[in-house]
Amino acid sequence: MINNNVKIVFRVDGNKKIGLGHLSRCLALSHEIKRRINCDILFLMKDYSDVRKEVLKHGCKIESRFPKGLVDIFITSVPNVSQKYLAKVKERARLVVVMDDSARTQYSADIVVKSSLAPELNKFSQKSKSKFLIGPDYMMLNKEFQRLNLRKKKINPEIKSILITMGGSDVNNLTPKIMEALDKLTNIKKTVIVGPVFEKKAKLKTNNGYNLKYGVSNMAELMFSSDLAIVGGGTTLYELACVGTPGIVLCQTNFQLLVAKCFEKKGAIVNLISGRNLIKIKNEEKKLGLSGNLTKETIISNVKFLMKNEEKRKKMSFAGKKIVDGKGVVRVVDKILSAIK
Repeated sequence: MINNNVKIVFRVDGNKKIGLGHLSRCLALSHEIKRRINCDILFLMKDYSDVRKEVLKHGCKIESRFPKGLVDIFITSVPNVSQKYLAKVKERARLVVVMDDSARTQYSADIVVKSSLAPELNKFSQKSKSKFLIGPDYMMLNKEFQRLNLRKKKINPEIKSILITMGGSDVNNLTPKIMEALDKLTNIKKTVIVGPVFEKKAKLKTNNGYNLKYGVSNMAELMFSSDLAIVGGGTTLYELACVGTPGIVLCQTNFQLLVAKCFEKKGAIVNLISGRNLIKIKNEEKKLGLSGNLTKETIISNVKFLMKNEEKRKKMSFAGKKIVDGKGVVRVVDKILSAIK
């Protein structure tokens, strides 16, 4: 039986290199856990001030070191977290949960969440003692995405609003190029969402009909109310699919590309990065030199194609909502709580 003072530690970071997808999943998970049980939640984070502010907004405590004594649940979403570190944590926690998007197959953990749509990233060792939660049914989004997934998405005959968001950091600085590509589109509401760790926000245009928004808290509603979105290939892609908004995706890492190709195959998105010129990597994500491979003409031509193709957009919307239903965080919390009873 779960007691009334469950001690939970999250180990996560967010910065300009890895974006904020890992953090957003942890926050969604922490909210659902707090809704279900009485608990004391602590976030272990490195000192990235802008990201720490995001956590404090949600009323969470932050420390830089593991607390003294034992904890009930330890949850991490740190890329490439070492087996050695996890082994040490297992000595201090009743239950260890790892959220991971890489091709790694073994973990010193009780539960491993691999919520990617890409089969290449969901492989695991049959010899592992961990319980694996596999696929987008376990993608953790906040409750607003789940709510809007249940609402019917209206696909208008004409596109009147376009949303642009490259995630929390936009590591390849693609936002300005997208804005330039759409400059000549008139009579269309163009909203640009800039994440808290995007470094070049001061250089973005504020004219030509663009509405810039920084660090928004209503991303789900903004996506849902847009006719079309141009997004990065991280967690944002799953969010977009969940609300049923047709999207054009610009990947910024090889792992994102693997996922985008799967979404594209299912008819949910238009993927503008083919991968022919991408850097080969092994077990890690690296910044890709995509700026020279993607032209403004490619962006605007695909936007205009979708503007003229209402039926295509309807199919994309339907396909996206079938892939991601927004209930992943509920499913993951069910598994976690049942494991510590």
